[in-house]
Amino acid sequence: MANGDNKRELSELRSKVRLVLMNEWDPIGIKDVPQAQDEYHTYGDRVCVMLMDALASKRAIAAYLYDVVINRMGFSASAAAFENCANVADSIIALRPGFETH
Repeated sequence: MANGDNKRELSELRSKVRLVLMNEWDPIGIKDVPQAQDEYHTYGDRVCVMLMDALASKRAIAAYLYDVVINRMGFSASAAAFENCANVADSIIALRPGFETH
């Protein structure tokens, strides 16, 4: 695959992961705030690397998202928060087949 195609696919994957994070994960409740649409980009970029380069499992992605919620955002640990992260990880893992180029 040409390098330009890889960049386009990576950009498309980033966009899809960012949408999942904003619409399904959204731990701080900002999905309807237009000025905050880039709030989760850093986390989305890390998830893309995990998804494609590290071929991370659902469990690894859920654990990363949960760590962000608890240790970076300062929310209390809870089963509901972990369940949300696991559900979001399912949605993210479902994106992988359309982007596997390795």
